[in-house]
Amino acid sequence: MNLSDEWLEQWRDADRVTAETSTDPRAKLLLEARRTGDGVDIVYFGGSTPGASRVIFPRRLFKVKGYNSIYVEAYCQTRGADRTFRLDKIKLSYPTYPTSPKYEATRLRQATQSTARSSSSTGCLMYVIAGILMVLILLAILFGR
Repeated sequence: MNLSDEWLEQWRDADRVTAETSTDPRAKLLLEARRTGDGVDIVYFGGSTPGASRVIFPRRLFKVKGYNSIYVEAYCQTRGADRTFRLDKIKLSYPTYPTSPKYEATRLRQATQSTARSSSSTGCLMYVIAGILMVLILLAILFGR
């Protein structure tokens, strides 16, 4: 067994403490994504493909006793498997945050419920957009020659 295998085995055997709060903005966003079921688009500068984009669904943030870093246990949609990421090697990709199917169903239901309330304002908006498009077409015809 080489030195890196020994280190990994010690790390796996060490006690873990779940992190429920953090001052780190990345950790805050990942904790919120875990709460809502959102996926998070990240670039990960670790593992076998450093700098690769991934979509992850955080399950747990934790610290390993004897180590300073915070880790994220998540389902990696890109790899199709559970993975563990070190927080300081994660760069968030703004502004895209894909959602899980469960969360998407909830958002769809909420949108359907609010459609009835906003249909009159949506209709007005459609007339405004149609009017702007007509003006732009007329300007293109007049000045496009």
